[in-house]
Parts: sequence; structure tokens; C-alpha cells
Amino acid sequence: MTKFNFDAYDKFEGTRAEFVELMRAREVSEPSLMLVSKKNGSPIPCSIRRLDSLSTIGVFPKPTEDQLKRAGRGRPSLKMTAEHCYRYELHQRLRKSGQKIEGIASLMSTLSPKEIKEKVISWSIKFDTSELLDDWESEERELSEGLMRLGRENGNILISHQTRFAILPWLHLYAGEEQLKKLSTQDIDLLTRALNLKFKKHLALV
Repeated sequence: MTKFNFDAYDKFEGTRAEFVELMRAREVSEPSLMLVSKKNGSPIPCSIRRLDSLSTIGVFPKPTEDQLKRAGRGRPSLKMTAEHCYRYELHQRLRKSGQKIEGIASLMSTLSPKEIKEKVISWSIKFDTSELLDDWESEERELSEGLMRLGRENGNILISHQTRFAILPWLHLYAGEEQLKKLSTQDIDLLTRALNLKFKKHLALV
């Protein structure tokens, strides 16, 4: 395997499309970085969609995503830098070692750009992730205990999907999507009656 020249990362600055092109070339040069389909084992190379996912989950922190202004129509592209390159590769290596994307984002939030770069450069086929993961698990336990102390029963931050009913411009009702799907006709009647009574009591109408 040819040793990769990380100068390509250090000098990189460009659009997301250019970033995808560089990362695809990197994945081809070192197949151990390439994600594969669980169904048929086919390769899943870097894509704009994956970059969106990494931005949403926090692997790519928002402060590093400066917009590049450009003439013409369409939304401006995002400026990608060396930091994105190293974050992307560390994400790929941790994913390939069996870590979940949410946990990777949590771990990387504790590392400086210099630490991320050092871990990427020093990584090899025999790289030992045990110390890195032990630190991560210790941090997660501490955070979980703190959240439980503050009232989160299971100690984990939950990701919820909510439906918003915009009844009036000044009156919105939010409902958890999963719980909403479980409601029966009787449940809905009960909730609307309860809301009706609460409104009237609040306005001293009853």
C-alpha cells in the first residue's frame, strides 16, 4: 500500500463537491476507509448526502462551515478545509471499527483539531483504539450520571421527532410523532376535552 501524503489534506480548501472528489480518491487508495453495504457488500463512497449527515450529527461542527458567496442562483456552497478532511477520515476509521455515528460525534467533540489530525496520521491496521474508547466511555458515564441527577431518567439525551399543529399564527401544538401514532379515537377525545378545560380555567371562564 502506498503511503498517503497528508499534504493533500493540509493544503485543501474548496467546495463540498471538490471535497467529495478528494475523499473518494482517498477511499480508493485505502479500501479500509470505504464503507460497504450490509446487504450486498458493495462500496458506499463519500457523497454530499453523507456530508449533510455528518454536519447534522456534529462530526463537522458548524463554526467550520463558512459559506462561500458566489454569483448566480442556488444556495452558496460550503467551504471545506483540512479540518474537515481529518474529521472525515477519523469518522470513517471509527465507523469501520464498529462505532455508531452519534457516539463518534460525541467523542470528536472532546478532541482538538490537532488531536484529531494526530490520531488520523498515527492510525494503522494495528492501531489500538482501546485507550481512546476507554476515555470516551468514561466521559459518557460521567455525562450520563449528571443528566440523571438533573432529571433525565435513563441518562441519555433523546432525539425526538415532533409534529407541529399550527392552529393559528399565535397558537401551535407540538406532539411527539411516535406517541401521536399510538392514540385512539378515545384518547384524542380525552386530550381535546382536557385542553378545552385548561383554556377555560386559565382564562377564568369556569
